[in-house]
Amino acid sequence: MRCRSWPVLVLLAGCGLEVPRSLVDHELWQEASAQEDPFDDRLDIPLCAPTSWGLELEDGEVFLEVDTTFCDYITLWQPSASRVLAGERIQVMASHGELEADEPAEGHIAVRLGDLTLMDRFEPIPGMEDVFSAEVVVDDDIAGGEPVWFHLHNHGANTWRLIDVRVVADAAESEDGS
Repeated sequence: MRCRSWPVLVLLAGCGLEVPRSLVDHELWQEASAQEDPFDDRLDIPLCAPTSWGLELEDGEVFLEVDTTFCDYITLWQPSASRVLAGERIQVMASHGELEADEPAEGHIAVRLGDLTLMDRFEPIPGMEDVFSAEVVVDDDIAGGEPVWFHLHNHGANTWRLIDVRVVADAAESEDGS
C-alpha cells in the first residue's frame, strides 16, 4: 500500500500508524458476562465485587489493577484502540504482587485480541512478586475495534496488574528482528 501525503487519505488508508502505540485505554474496561467470556475456564456466574478492579496510578503511569480478595475470577474487555497490521509485533506487560493462598494453587492470566492469544500464563501460588511480558507477531491485519480480552483466575487475596497492550514494532522491524 502506498501512503499519500493528504492527511485524510493517510488516516483512511491506515498508513503512518505510530509505533509504539497502545491498543487499550484503561478507562474503557468493562466486565464480560458469562455468555461473552471466551475463556474455557469461565464460571457460570462470575462473582467479582465492583470495587475489586479499576485504574491505578503509579509514577505517572496508569494501569488496570485487580485485587482478588473478593474476586477470584474476572474477564474484562474493551474495543481495541487501533488496527494492527500483519507483521506488527504486540507486547503485553503485566505484573502481580506476592501471591498467597491458604492452599497451594495456580493463577491464570490471559490476554487476547479478538481470537489471537497474546498472553496465556499460569503462575504458581504461593509465588514471589513478578513483572512479565509476552510478544506476538501478527500474521493477518486486525481491524480496530476488535475486542481486547483480559482474563484472570486466581486463588487467594492477591493483586494483579495489566500494564499495557501495545504495538512495539512495525512490520519491517519485526521482519528484521529489531
